[in-house]
Amino acid sequence: MSLDVYLHGELIGGLFPTGEDGYRFAYTPETVEEIGAGEVLLSNSLPVREEPFSAGASRAYVEGLLPQGCRRSAIAAELGLDPGDGFGLIAELGGDCPGAVVFLRRGEDPEPSEPDSPAWLSEEELEELLQPQPAQLFDPANERRMRFALPGERHKLALAYDEETDRWAWPEPGLPSTHIVKPESAERHGLVANEMTCTLAYRELGLPVTHTSVERIAGRTCLVSKRFDRWEGGFETERLHQESFAQALGIAPADDEHGRQGETPDLTESCGLLRAIGEEHGAHTLMSAVLCDLVIGNCAARGAKAALLFTGDGPILAPFFGIAATEIYGAQRRRPPVEGAPPAPFLVDIRRTAWECDFEFQPSLMEAVATMGRACSSLNAVIDRAREQGWYSRVADEALQCAIERSIGFKDEMEYLRPPGGESL
Repeated sequence: MSLDVYLHGELIGGLFPTGEDGYRFAYTPETVEEIGAGEVLLSNSLPVREEPFSAGASRAYVEGLLPQGCRRSAIAAELGLDPGDGFGLIAELGGDCPGAVVFLRRGEDPEPSEPDSPAWLSEEELEELLQPQPAQLFDPANERRMRFALPGERHKLALAYDEETDRWAWPEPGLPSTHIVKPESAERHGLVANEMTCTLAYRELGLPVTHTSVERIAGRTCLVSKRFDRWEGGFETERLHQESFAQALGIAPADDEHGRQGETPDLTESCGLLRAIGEEHGAHTLMSAVLCDLVIGNCAARGAKAALLFTGDGPILAPFFGIAATEIYGAQRRRPPVEGAPPAPFLVDIRRTAWECDFEFQPSLMEAVATMGRACSSLNAVIDRAREQGWYSRVADEALQCAIERSIGFKDEMEYLRPPGGESL
C-alpha cells in the first residue's frame, strides 16, 4: 500500500513503504514538470526533483507531523500499530495535518465524504475527550474521530469550529480543522492560564503569536488557538502551508521506541534558515522571543516551537506558539557550565543567544535589559485583565514572580562582573 500526497488539494507525490517501518517520498513526474526541479514546494528539505528521497529525509518531514512520547504510544496502541510505524500512523491520521498537506490511501478522494454532514461532536463526546487522559481516543463506530496529525506530547485536539451554530466537528481531508484545543493539564497545574498569560504578554511586547483564548468547553477549561495555517473559518476554510524549523532543516524528532536519536534546531541553525530565505528581520524577531523566554522562564527550545508559513511571496516566520513559564514546574534550561562562583546564568544565556543568532553582544544586552522591565509590565497588565475577564489563575502570578526574580538577579550578576574599582557593565 502507498499513500497519495496532496498539497492544497492537488496531488503532488506519493509515500511508499520500504519495509521495517521505513518509507520514502517522491514527487509525481507531473509535479516535477510543472513546478521545476529545485523549487521548494512541500518542504525546504525536500526540493522538487525526479528521484525519490531517502528514508531519512522522508522520515524527518513526516515524523514532524506526528505526535511523540506517551501520546504517540497511546494513539498507536488504540490503532493496533507499533509506535515506531510512522507510515502506518500517517496513513491513519494524515487527513488533516499541520500546513496544507494531506496523506490519503491510493485513490481515496480528497473531498469530504459527506460534505453536507460534518462529523459533529456531542457535548458528551467533548467532555470525554477533553479529559487530561481520555480513556478512549478512537471509536470504531465513528471513522472520522481523532483523524488528524499534530506533533508534540501534550494531549490536544484539532477541530473545525462553526461560529454560527457554536458547534465543533471532526476535521477531514475536505474539511480542515480551524482551531487547536488544549484541555487543562493533569501534570502541570494552571498550564492553560500560564500559556494564555505569557502569549498575551508576548503580543503586548510586539511579537507575532497565535490568537488564543481561554474557553469553557463541555465544562472543562481549555486553551483554544486559532490555526495560523488556515484562512477564513468555519466550512469555507482553506489550508495554508507551513512547516516546522526541524522539518525545513531535515531534522527528525527522537524515537525512543526504536532508539533513534533526534535533535532540536539550535539558534544558529534557526537564524541561518531565516537568513537563507531572506528573513533577516525574522532572525531578529526570533532572538527577541528567546530573550523573552529567558526572562519569563520558558525553558523550551525556541527552535522546537517555531515554524515557517508559506505565502505567495515565499516563506516567512510564522507566529510563535507554545509559550509558557515552564520553569515554575521545575523545568531547567540547558546551558554551558560557568567557571567561577557565583555564576551569572542570565548573562551567559544572553551572550550565548547573541552569539548563536550572530548579533552583536552589547546591543543584545541592552535589548535584554529593556525586555526585562517591559516583560514584567506586560505580564502584570495581562494578569489584571485576566482577573476582570474571569480566567485568572495564581500560576500567572508565579510567572510574573519568576520574571521579577530574574530581573533582580540580573542586577546581582552585573555587580559580580564589575571590574574591581570600576563601574558596572
